[in-house]
Amino acid sequence: MRTIMNKAVAIAVVMALILSAGPVCAYEGRGPEGMGKERYDRGGKFEKISENLGLSAEQKEQLKKDREATLAKTKELKEKIQAARKDLKAELEKPAPDMARVNGTVTQLKDLMGQQIQARVDKVISLRKILTPEQFKKMQDLIEEKKDQYKEKAGRMGRSRNMPRRRM
Repeated sequence: MRTIMNKAVAIAVVMALILSAGPVCAYEGRGPEGMGKERYDRGGKFEKISENLGLSAEQKEQLKKDREATLAKTKELKEKIQAARKDLKAELEKPAPDMARVNGTVTQLKDLMGQQIQARVDKVISLRKILTPEQFKKMQDLIEEKKDQYKEKAGRMGRSRNMPRRRM
């Protein structure tokens, strides 16, 4: 009886971790593909940022190539993660889940999420190589500024950053 309870608690914890990681993983899929180019470059955001950072034509080209390569890589990872989550959910919804399959899928998910984190780190390293230290610092400042604006807007809308969104 106790073993069954331990397994049930372990499964619940794994599901909670997987479901809470969704919004974090979903962010990387935005761009010319995924969420749509209009959303990614709405109103010429890339041009505005390029101008603000004082990017050269060569830097712009390098960033575009880097973005395309990253999007292709992360899109594939995102699709694999979604498929693994779907498999895990289906297995956990069975009356008697196969724990070997559950554990195998969890291991696969951890590996895929690790690859996703590595892709983000690689992206930052790549940005550091393309941008000058001053441009990189200015970009970080712009990101922080946008985060602060988002937090203010979320606060005015009556929900904090930590509150989950309703899923329909």
